[in-house]
Amino acid sequence: MSLPPTTFGDASVIEALGQHEYRINVHPDFSWGSVAHGGYLFSLLWKVIALHYRTTLQKYDQPDTVAMHLELLRPSPLGEAKVVVKDTRLGKGSSTVHVALVQGGKERVVGYAT
Repeated sequence: MSLPPTTFGDASVIEALGQHEYRINVHPDFSWGSVAHGGYLFSLLWKVIALHYRTTLQKYDQPDTVAMHLELLRPSPLGEAKVVVKDTRLGKGSSTVHVALVQGGKERVVGYAT
């Protein structure tokens, strides 16, 4: 008997570690071999950014990410990762944050979102 497939919701749980740090777990069911699929990583970061805007930046009332640019710097292995969000420009109409996915002390994915 096989197990039911892992849902994206189950594979994209985010834990806030503070106002600007979040923990994620790179799940093997959304990976290629021993490294994460890029689209999956982008989705995880999008969810972290959305959570950051809903919580830390709630007073700006900007719930929608309208632009996001991410760079895959190196492969992201399976397992726990930390996402660090820096508020780079906060404004009435729009705000921009810098995001970095870190594993093993190395930035694996970086980018900006508005």
